[in-house]
Amino acid sequence: MLVAAPFVASMSSVAHADARDAAAADVLFRDGRARMEAGDVAHACPKFAESLRLDFAPGTLLNLAACEEQLGQLASAWQHFVQLSEQLPTTDERRAYALERASKLEGRVPRLAITIAHAPAGTTLTNDDVVLPAASLGEPLPVNPGDHHVVVAAPGRAEARFTINLREGERRSLSVVAGEVTAAEIDRRAHAERRRMVGWVVGGAGVLSLATGTYFGVRALNERSRSDALCGATGCRDAAGVSAYDDAKTFSRVADVTLAVGLVAAAVGGYLILSSPSTADESPQPQRAAIRITPFGIGGTW
Repeated sequence: MLVAAPFVASMSSVAHADARDAAAADVLFRDGRARMEAGDVAHACPKFAESLRLDFAPGTLLNLAACEEQLGQLASAWQHFVQLSEQLPTTDERRAYALERASKLEGRVPRLAITIAHAPAGTTLTNDDVVLPAASLGEPLPVNPGDHHVVVAAPGRAEARFTINLREGERRSLSVVAGEVTAAEIDRRAHAERRRMVGWVVGGAGVLSLATGTYFGVRALNERSRSDALCGATGCRDAAGVSAYDDAKTFSRVADVTLAVGLVAAAVGGYLILSSPSTADESPQPQRAAIRITPFGIGGTW
């Protein structure tokens, strides 16, 4: 056993106010202790972890840390010894023991720093199924010895998987990249480009139509001004007045039609351009994130 008998066998009386699962937790704890004494460490640790979840007690946490250390899960054991030392009062003899174990384990714990460059927006990184917040990237985080599986998932890209093995006390860095663009994403981008191109064509036609409508509108006003000068209430004085009057009406109708068509085309073109999905990868925005130690390992908030 890794822990002195008086410490391992103790179950703290400190528990949450809601202790409706205390009985189940006690059964699991005793089962875990029996398995530890029989040398079945692999099955003892999950018993302690579940007991701790049902009814937190420092004694259970101490047994879990000792079990994890014996199983070779050094980072988990170190984190739990640290947590225990922070929660126990200075008068509790287990606190000194937890501090001692944490100090001895710290140098043995492997550290892994993971970085990623040019990540598309929405990229998610996981290490052994635990999501890595942005603030943790590049930081040498404690991990257990053995293989670690890092997965990079990004919208429109295939998952990229990386495996790295760390030995006791080893410090390593791992640089990862997003996977290849998928065929579906290539089709989506091509469709978006075609949609955007149609938008520019239609929008350009709309601008040209607006310019044409403006031109004929000005011509209509000029011809109307001429007809007003040459025509009165009783009619036009000559053929020039009649021509100016007819031209003013014609130019006005053309202006109305072309301005209306231009407005519609410009609106449609603008909609097609602005509503087209992005076709370029974007760098992810930094997240507000933090690493925290929980009774069951490393966690994150973001």
